[in-house]
Amino acid sequence: MLVPSFTFIATAHAVSWEGLTPIFCDVLAADHTVSPEAVEAAMTAETSAILGVHLWGNPCAVDALRAIAERHRVPLLFDAAHAFACARRGKAVGSLGDAEVFSFHATKIFQTLEGGAIATSDDALARELRLLRDFGIAGPDRSIRVGTNAKMNEVSAAMGLAALEHLPDVIDDNRRRHELYVALLSGIPGVKVLCPSDENTSNYQYVVLEIDERQAELDRDSLGKVLHAEGVLARRYFSPGCHRAEPYAKRPGGGEWTLPVTDALSARVLVLPTGPALSLDDVRGVASIVRLAIEHAPRVREAARRLPPGPFWYAPEPV
Repeated sequence: MLVPSFTFIATAHAVSWEGLTPIFCDVLAADHTVSPEAVEAAMTAETSAILGVHLWGNPCAVDALRAIAERHRVPLLFDAAHAFACARRGKAVGSLGDAEVFSFHATKIFQTLEGGAIATSDDALARELRLLRDFGIAGPDRSIRVGTNAKMNEVSAAMGLAALEHLPDVIDDNRRRHELYVALLSGIPGVKVLCPSDENTSNYQYVVLEIDERQAELDRDSLGKVLHAEGVLARRYFSPGCHRAEPYAKRPGGGEWTLPVTDALSARVLVLPTGPALSLDDVRGVASIVRLAIEHAPRVREAARRLPPGPFWYAPEPV
């Protein structure tokens, strides 16, 4: 299955869990979603499906990917974990692929404490999914296939219903904070805030910076250390890309992918805090730290060497 490498490792794990082999593709520098050109180049007779990721709430280049999928007669699937309430050219995420998977984890803009959902326009697939989530039961005392218990519990459902009522306000709060970050960080050498294209509707959950070390004279990790030292929980995503992470890098053929955009982004991306709990004054404070750090880059770079790395990423227990 073809999958972008610049994504959370769970995307690749889901493919592996089903007994398939993830074949990693590069992404577009403009919006960090999978490159249709890279997908086309990676396509073989053994390709079972294309799995795109609507990263940061940016829907993929759906039309181009759909054309490739139809030409090669493979399903087009999407990881929509970041993209609840997003759209491309007025068409809602959830209706763009043969199936799209949402996450309702507590870190997402819409959450039910845990869980998720699969959206599809394929009636036959929907019927199979309903059977899978309920032990394969098709009626009273009638099991017709192997299934499991993947139904949402009542507490999670209640949380979701409550969250839906506030979702428009949360998105509006996110948008205001995103726009303020863009205004405050504009003109800083080597600092770029990723913005949704005019074709897309975003939920603005993520404020994504790209730090160009050559222009900023400060690398992403040093800036992250400074922010952490000031109590700002910025975080790098996704470092490294899946193709350089285990268990994929050590698999036969692993490490042979040439994904220059993914490697560059893995060293440059830093995500800043946002959301209704963060006041506009807090946004101004975070932006001022970023600006001050870049203005004094040589001194900050030297000081950052003495700072601890900070919780940029998960620290797994030793195996």
